[in-house]
Amino acid sequence: MKTLTIIIIIAITAIFGFYIIQALGAKTTGNTIAENTDNSKITLQVNIPCEGHAGLITYELQKLEGISSVNFKYSNLFDVYYDSSKISKQEILNAEIFREYPAKII
Repeated sequence: MKTLTIIIIIAITAIFGFYIIQALGAKTTGNTIAENTDNSKITLQVNIPCEGHAGLITYELQKLEGISSVNFKYSNLFDVYYDSSKISKQEILNAEIFREYPAKII
């Protein structure tokens, strides 16, 4: 019974953590598509164990110079808007977070 309770607490924390990170990321980065002069976009498929990790991926990508916004679509897909004069597709794929959660462009 204790194990089930712990699993439920972890799941709830992961779900709420995703929404909290999304909210904080939107407020602290100030990144919007309108700020991006280039408006390049790639869609990444990221090997995450569950949707609860989407907030972590989004947060880490938004810290990169040249990323204007990251939108989690569903399951494991992310639309990444970036300024190609500041960051390349390969630099995005080389982000440290993708060492733990591999990504590919689709």
